[in-house]
Amino acid sequence: MLKYFWRAKLRKNKGAVKLHTVLDIKTEILSFIHIAAGKTHEVNVLDIIELEVNGYFIMDKGFVDFKRLCALHLQKAYFITRAKIKMKCRRIYSAKVDKTQGILYDQTIKLLRIKRLSRKTQKDKVL
Repeated sequence: MLKYFWRAKLRKNKGAVKLHTVLDIKTEILSFIHIAAGKTHEVNVLDIIELEVNGYFIMDKGFVDFKRLCALHLQKAYFITRAKIKMKCRRIYSAKVDKTQGILYDQTIKLLRIKRLSRKTQKDKVL
């Protein structure tokens, strides 16, 4: 079957594709769709998505790349991600959550022990 879906090649006998979308909440219309090969690392999509001021970007653990997340922050966009187990951070604020809905925590954190980007690097990362 993989001979028909050559772009979906992941391993010798397995195939996969990744679909990334951006939903405009106001219009309820997809404003971005990207289909990538299964081998493509998820964080690379942040390089091609058009960042919007006050936009919210919801990502899985694979998106924890602090330089790219800094670019989101500098564009005045917000991101929500699941923390990796070994992430070093300090809780700043905890919001109340309804645990019956499957939400464990809603926390604002400050990252610890990260390299600071120079001002020049920050300016270069702004799209």
